[in-house]
Amino acid sequence: MSDLADTARFDMTSLAGGKPQQMTPKDIVRAWEAGLKPIEHLHHQTGNLQISVQGRSATAFCYGIALHHRKTKSGNDVRRFVGSYDFGLERAPRGWLVRAFRFSARFVDGNLSLESAP
Repeated sequence: MSDLADTARFDMTSLAGGKPQQMTPKDIVRAWEAGLKPIEHLHHQTGNLQISVQGRSATAFCYGIALHHRKTKSGNDVRRFVGSYDFGLERAPRGWLVRAFRFSARFVDGNLSLESAP
């Protein structure tokens, strides 16, 4: 079982630009809720998980794909994200905590403005 640490280095710069940020779990949830609110259907899938444990810390890597769907007038209803995730973890009394989260996009295709599409 893992959970987010009180703050985590959150890096989605491969999609949004900018710089990685230290964020609380509530900040991350608020950002995802706001960004994903217009999307009607989501499917996120990961695989090929690779974990390396070094004492009380660990790293994890996996590939991921996400499909976002929203009915639009144009019929261009889907956006696809393909990439990988890197996690930094730390063992705590309550279990493993995620201290770092990075998504590295390989490509994004489909309707890139799906949130605002009529």
